[in-house]
Amino acid sequence: MANLNSANKRRWDATKACCQVLVYLTFLALFSVVITVDTNRFERHLQKTLTHHFYGQYNSPYAPQEVNSYDKFWQYFENGFLVAAFGNETVYPPPQGGKRTVPIMPYLGGDEVAQNRLLGAIQMRQVRVMTGSQTAESNNLCGATLSYAQYFKECVPAYSTETEFTQPLPTGGAAQSYEYKPLVSTRAHGVYATYGQGGFFEMFTTNMTNTLTLIEDLKDDNWLSQPTRAIIIDFNTWNPNVELYAAVRLLFEISPIGIWNFDVRVLLLKPRYLVVFGNGSPFEWFITICEFMVALFCLYYIAEEVSELWVSMSDYVSDAWNFIDWASLIILLIYFYLRVRTWVDAAGIEPGVEESQDHTRYNDLQGFAENILYARSWNAFNVVVIWLKIVKYVPFLPYAQVLKDLFGGSWQLLLSFFVIFGIFFVGFGLAFTVGFGMDSQDLESWPHAWIYLGRSMIGDVDVTQVYQKAPVSGTILLGLFVLGIYMVLMNMWYALILHAFCNTRERILQEQESQGEKSLVQEFVEDFISSMTESIDIEKFVKKFPGLYARTIVKWRRQTASVARRRDKRLALEADRLSSMQVDRMKSGFTIMPFHKSLDAKELQKLGGISLKVENGGRGEDFRKDPDADSEVSGASFDLGPLSPTKVHAKKKWKKRMGLEDKIIPELPELENAVSSLGAQVLERVKHIGEEVKLEMVETKEVLNGINDVLGVVGRRVKDLDTVQREHL
Repeated sequence: MANLNSANKRRWDATKACCQVLVYLTFLALFSVVITVDTNRFERHLQKTLTHHFYGQYNSPYAPQEVNSYDKFWQYFENGFLVAAFGNETVYPPPQGGKRTVPIMPYLGGDEVAQNRLLGAIQMRQVRVMTGSQTAESNNLCGATLSYAQYFKECVPAYSTETEFTQPLPTGGAAQSYEYKPLVSTRAHGVYATYGQGGFFEMFTTNMTNTLTLIEDLKDDNWLSQPTRAIIIDFNTWNPNVELYAAVRLLFEISPIGIWNFDVRVLLLKPRYLVVFGNGSPFEWFITICEFMVALFCLYYIAEEVSELWVSMSDYVSDAWNFIDWASLIILLIYFYLRVRTWVDAAGIEPGVEESQDHTRYNDLQGFAENILYARSWNAFNVVVIWLKIVKYVPFLPYAQVLKDLFGGSWQLLLSFFVIFGIFFVGFGLAFTVGFGMDSQDLESWPHAWIYLGRSMIGDVDVTQVYQKAPVSGTILLGLFVLGIYMVLMNMWYALILHAFCNTRERILQEQESQGEKSLVQEFVEDFISSMTESIDIEKFVKKFPGLYARTIVKWRRQTASVARRRDKRLALEADRLSSMQVDRMKSGFTIMPFHKSLDAKELQKLGGISLKVENGGRGEDFRKDPDADSEVSGASFDLGPLSPTKVHAKKKWKKRMGLEDKIIPELPELENAVSSLGAQVLERVKHIGEEVKLEMVETKEVLNGINDVLGVVGRRVKDLDTVQREHL
């Protein structure tokens, strides 16, 4: 009864483990569907198209990346950017009244083929810094007071939250005033700084008269001047063919040393990112339901992890897979937090609807697009972790159990290695930044140096530039990096992996030997396959289809029978050959050593009815119980193919029975085959006799060595006896 209960419990555990595998595979399939749908190939094409579109020069004498002064910027903005955004004015013909109308949601750049429409107005924002003076300690923003500071009345520092200018701008007589707004849009990440959410902004619409007038006013009021550190242009587009919003941002940066930098960022949004079910299409409903199911799976696995932690905290902490589980679940929670936050913040916003009614309307989609970008970035890491966890749930795969226990039981060693590796890597990154950051853009900062060194580990950088800038110090640092990272740490990593793998495998083998049991999932799968095999009669099913039955079952049986006949024939020929060799060996009748027995007559009678009577060391007469025994024995002794005595005798008997002439004349090929077969057999028997002679000689040598030892002992005893006799005499 106890064994029955134990078997039932183990069967239930196996069923439970298999259900856990199926649940996880379902979760994995749903998660893969969600992230695969989010990576549409048209998104990449649209992003690339818009980025390339705003790098164009158009009617401006300068391309955006060539702008390095405020005058050039205004020329590009008026003759290049506005053309790229609104197109030429001639694309909007005047109506019958002769007055030009303001276009609503125009085609981007006037290109009707691309189907990219501009949504609403364009927002341009500038970020400024406060000016300082090195002659007054109270307003010193540019460093220490210098002895020659009286020659520099003003200084303009780099951008930071402490140096940002937030006061109203002085106007040059214009009717409007330029006020600072603390929350205009999202932060702008540039090369020289990360610019805040506030600034001074203006709106440009498709009303070209008002737009050009506003540009002239901004020029007259010196809206852009030396304290300006960044010019940020934000606007939205819509492509109805693929139902994608695009939040576009153009960033012009001005560094404290006068260098300008230009960059274009295009972030894409789908309607279901802003509204729960998007535009209400069946596909958007399906994907949203899949996302909700993934969220339910996330809550289920969180409850499971909490219950395991509650049962035994020490065992839970000792298993490294639990930390991987929590990392995956936390990333999923961050993803859903960003999605829900986007839905909540976008409540009440209808992009495209408001812009179609008011051309001055602008809905800032930058924050929503950044949330989706961060969510997808987190999912990029989570995909690796979630697919890695398959090893945990399918331990019956080859080496899957070893890999699972490797991470679970050796995480202390791996963590120690990563700490040591991080220390080395941080140190080398700082060294390369300090030594060569002034000469190389790839090493200008500490994070850049880490990326550079990381790329060097996979051979993706040219380290000769370090050597060219500083032959001595560069060579020393590169040599130390190769010695410390490649020769020491990487070999240490290989050694740790091998050590952990050997320990893990040895531990698993010991557990299997002690328990003698298979994994629960493996038992369940084997029982399921065996039960399905026993319950399904393939032959009975195939018999219902005569044609299929003839092509499969009958054909298989014929092939099996043919293979069996060939095997029996091969075994019979082998047995006949062995019997012939034994008969030939026994017919020899004598051996080299006189103390070996000759052929026994009874044994010879069993092998063909031949009895050899040995008298006075010679051969006696033969006794045959069959007159044809000679030919049979000869046939068994020598295989001459078609001319073997047995076959010739059988052929003669057949001709005699058929009334034909019993004379057999062999053909030339038959003679050649018989001679070659006879020669091969003679050679084989000669080799056999040579091996027998060799064995006999070895035995004779052993006997002679024994006799020699005996004679040596007898000689020593004779000498001892002679010595004793002499002493007595």
